[in-house]
Amino acid sequence: MAKGNNNKKGTSSGKGGLMELVNYHIVPPVFLVVFTVATQFLAYQGNPSKPFETHFILGNDFAWKCIGSLFLWALLWLWVPSKKFNGPVTSFGYTPVYQVRSNS
Repeated sequence: MAKGNNNKKGTSSGKGGLMELVNYHIVPPVFLVVFTVATQFLAYQGNPSKPFETHFILGNDFAWKCIGSLFLWALLWLWVPSKKFNGPVTSFGYTPVYQVRSNS
């Protein structure tokens, strides 16, 4: 497939485009902040008899143990050796790299 610039409505025309900046570097952090605060606010509104305490914003031991174990599990699988190969070239010229873990 030929490498061409197939500009479609709503997509960036190259590396570092405005849409790429917004979609990958601005929206995700804003969502994390907004939805974290919204969750805390809704939890507080659901139980008004309990006073709001700021140290609960950071979570509890159980939550951090779950996050830590998931993080260590993901880190472990990043260290497991695997064979890498290139996938097919996409319509906009990107070649994805895949990893295969074999039993032998």
